[in-house]
Parts: sequence; C-alpha cells; structure tokens
Amino acid sequence: MIEFFITHIEVVGVILLTLGVAFILLQQRRSPQSTAAWILFLVVMPYVAAPLFLALGFRKQGKRYEPIIFTQKEDPQTPVHALDEMFQSFNLPPALEAQRLNLHDTPQTAYAAAMEVIESATQTIDVLFYIVSDDDTGNHVVDALTEKARNGVKVRLLMDRLGTLRGPSKAVKALRKAGGEVLFFSPILQLPSSGHLNLRNHRKMIIADHARVFSGGMNIGEHYMSDHPHSDHWVDLAFTLEGQSVQTFCDVFRSDWEVACGEDVDHITTPAPTTAGNATVQLIPSGPDIVEDPLHDGIIRALHLAKT
Repeated sequence: MIEFFITHIEVVGVILLTLGVAFILLQQRRSPQSTAAWILFLVVMPYVAAPLFLALGFRKQGKRYEPIIFTQKEDPQTPVHALDEMFQSFNLPPALEAQRLNLHDTPQTAYAAAMEVIESATQTIDVLFYIVSDDDTGNHVVDALTEKARNGVKVRLLMDRLGTLRGPSKAVKALRKAGGEVLFFSPILQLPSSGHLNLRNHRKMIIADHARVFSGGMNIGEHYMSDHPHSDHWVDLAFTLEGQSVQTFCDVFRSDWEVACGEDVDHITTPAPTTAGNATVQLIPSGPDIVEDPLHDGIIRALHLAKT
C-alpha cells in the first residue's frame, strides 16, 4: 500500500511538472517547430524533458539580464528608413548616417584590423568574445592587450565561460598581472536563479577609446582570423567602425560587464568622430537583455519590404 501511494505521488508530480513546463513553453515566443519538438519530448519522456527544459529551455530571463540601457540623445532622431522606424519603436538607438564602416572578408585582413584597433588605443580597450582560443591568434591578441595594460591603458576582457572553456590561460594570467580586468560571462556552475546554461554570450567586439570598434562574426582563434593562411578557417565577415554608432557597442559591453561583475558601471559617451564616412549604421542587439525580438521582426519585415 505504501509503495502504491509513493508511486501515485511520483506520477502526479511528473504530470504536474509536465503541465507546468507545457504552460511556460506555450507562453514563450518560439517557432512552431521548436514548440512542437518540446511538446513531443514532454509527452514521450516527461521525466527527462521537464528537468532539461528548466535548465536549457528558457529564451528570456529577466531577473538576471536586465534590459540594456542605451545612451541616446534627448531629441528624437528622424528615421532614415522603414526598418529604422520600426527599431526605434522598440526603443533601440536610431540609425546614424556618415559613419565609417570597413568590411573584412578574409582571416588575414580581419586579424590585421583587430590588432590595429588594439594598437590604436591610448586610454581604454573593452573586449568581448564568445571564444578566445588557446592558439597563436588567441595568444597574440591577449599578449597585445597585456602590453597595452602595462603601458597604462585600461583593459577589460570579457569571455563566455562555455565558449572559452579552454582559453589561453597563461596569457590571460599575464594580462591580469599587468593590471587588466578579466571576467567570464555565465559560469558553468551557478545557482538556478542566476541564469540558464543555454543563455551564452556570442557577442564579439573590441572597442578602443570608446571611439573605434572591431566586430562581426569572427571569434578570436586561428579558425576565424589569423596572420597566415589556415586550411580550415571559417568563412565569415568582420568590420571596423568609427562614428557615433560606436556608442551602442559601448552600451552593450557595459551591460554585459555589469552582469558579469555584479556592479553598476559608469556611462561613457562616444566622442564625436574627426572624419565622416558614407555608411548608415544601426546596431540591433539580440538576447535575453532585449525586450521582445526586434532583430527577428526586423529581418521578417525586410523580407516583406523587398521589391526586386
């Protein structure tokens, strides 16, 4: 009889947990394929799917990741196109004209551009990457940051803990010894209330003096960028940017650094550029620290607006 009641309680518990997870799942904004896959998983293996969902299934987590506070001008900016108008309705920074933007489509040019941004810094360098590899590229970049720290430049390096699980530890240790600040985003071992394992930080940027930025799709590693040809590198794009649009990158980095260190960081305004460019630029961040899904909605709207 006792065994029957224990089994009954276990079954009821699994059913209630499954229903609770299903309710949360249906409240989230997901693709139909993702929702159907999770529901099927819950039906077939509820005792596995429910705990796995609680650990990995959340797309947004407001308590841990507060919305990014963007530094914006008091006067509203007139939208330069339909997408800009939509993004501003999400309270995102406006598109800005006359920015200097240069694309880098090879590992060699990207590596040279990243090192140039680091070398150009005279006051501050803020670096954020998902992966900083323990290879020649990773060590060279961290060594360059260390040299800057020794010369009095304020260096902050933020890496995702899962992405950089095997990073250049010796080089990072030397950076810390030289006075650089190093933090890891979202540790592997953490309390359930402090975040979720699946919410990784894939952002990539090097910001020099709050005025110049290197960013794009490339991580720091030989498979992404290098000063010599590599047989199996990823085909990806990076860019360097100068202008008032750098401010949004500074805001994103500041927000992520605050999450990692648990303290508020002062807002610093990007200085006015000395030269103008011919690019119109708008940074649209995406993640648990952005309300709703403006990047997704913007891509869908761009497809609907296309005429030719």
